[in-house]
Amino acid sequence: MARTALKLVEAPSHQEREVELWRAEDDDRGHSLHYLVSYPVSFPWSVPHFFIHKYTQKGDIVLDPFCGTGTSLLEAGLSGRVAYGVDSDPLAVRIASAKLHPADITEVTLKVQDLNFSRPAALGRFQEFFSQFFDVATFRELIGLRQSLDTSGQSQNSQKDNASNFVEALALSLLHGHSAGYFSTYTYPQIAISPQEQYQLNLKRRQMPDYRAVAPRLLRKAAIVTSDGVPVALRMRPSLHKIGVGDSRDLAFVETGSVSLTVTSIPFPGMRDLRQEQWLKVWFSGLESASAWHPTFDSLESWSEYMNEVLLELARVTKAGGRAVLDTREISVDGLPVYLDREVLSLVDSALGRYWIPETTLIQYADSKLTSIGTQSKQTLQGRDYRVVVLRRR
Repeated sequence: MARTALKLVEAPSHQEREVELWRAEDDDRGHSLHYLVSYPVSFPWSVPHFFIHKYTQKGDIVLDPFCGTGTSLLEAGLSGRVAYGVDSDPLAVRIASAKLHPADITEVTLKVQDLNFSRPAALGRFQEFFSQFFDVATFRELIGLRQSLDTSGQSQNSQKDNASNFVEALALSLLHGHSAGYFSTYTYPQIAISPQEQYQLNLKRRQMPDYRAVAPRLLRKAAIVTSDGVPVALRMRPSLHKIGVGDSRDLAFVETGSVSLTVTSIPFPGMRDLRQEQWLKVWFSGLESASAWHPTFDSLESWSEYMNEVLLELARVTKAGGRAVLDTREISVDGLPVYLDREVLSLVDSALGRYWIPETTLIQYADSKLTSIGTQSKQTLQGRDYRVVVLRRR
């Protein structure tokens, strides 16, 4: 694979030089816990890893206000930092929490042995929504697993709760996919298509759901994602880490001037709603009635207003000399290129200069793994350059 080059632009002189910050071939070399659940719009683990080690010391607070499934938070925890995270996507937050508070293979095995996979299951929705994905016996076991996890999560101590949450995340990772290791017949692993689309896929492939035992697949997945072990750094004082569903413009749980580093991938205009394409995971998690999932923007102006509030709140919680590392991208809106890093710098220059100093901008030219971001309504967005802005708190 070709070597990836980055362009470093330093304010105020904007001198350019090439550095190697991360490489595409490193994507699969992170800690095994990073691969707990596959989820769209992924954030390479090597990005927060680099900046956490560059700008913080052990014990420092690292914040991700758009934490998603917890890539930055896990890297912070693995590095002996204190991880703070918030996101408006409740499903992603649940996955991130499981990564940050994992169970080891022994705890998972004991938990699975305690679960009742044979509970009576109501099948009223099975034929309409699930029969194209799962054998009925597999579906009954999934219902039993779901109900048992709900019960155990209410009655056990915090360590058992962590084990329940981790097993739930393992189940989410196996709900649908393209191999015999998943609970479903052959389908797509990252997104859940509709029952009608799965029906057509089944016809095309001349397949029908077969029985997939749930328990052994859970244990096999657990062995894979804990193959690097559960580091002592994640076991020590886990209560220091804070993560929850919330609004990045209001980080009331974060003390003023306490954060050493924010490292995050910011939202962008036209982001698609993940709830529909993750509907199987949403169903299993019991989050069908959850309302807010991610901020939406009708225009660049509304996005700018939102990011202005976010950066103002980040200024409040960041200590003097601390950094905010913002993963942005070059996008296309209505056929015109828009550089979100420049939009961020424009915000700082016009309204937030008393709080932030633009320090560097890193530009990595996109490869095929970073090309498709998606479409929404009239705005067509396509990732081109991978752009990271580093701001320093005055």
